[in-house]
Amino acid sequence: MNTITRVAERMQAVLFDAANRLAVELGFVKRIRKITGSLFAQAMVIAGLSSPQTSYTDLVQSAAAVGVAISAQGMEQRFTEKAARFLEHLLAEAVKQVMA
Repeated sequence: MNTITRVAERMQAVLFDAANRLAVELGFVKRIRKITGSLFAQAMVIAGLSSPQTSYTDLVQSAAAVGVAISAQGMEQRFTEKAARFLEHLLAEAVKQVMA
């Protein structure tokens, strides 16, 4: 298996399985809602790739791209201490998976 394929598979596992698991473990997601850990992470990645100066409007558009309809205010309300901790742990997991 080539390196690009291996990294892509591991990142997919991080953005889907690990994101949902970490979101629940860290208390970012407490019940099934519009935005799961996976969808929040995917929206953040898409928005970040399109612009390093991402606005809430950009995040709303990225969320729509992954199938979530949410307002800018609703997205803004998700940015909490728990969201920051979730993203920090998710980044650490991504680095761990890619470096393994």
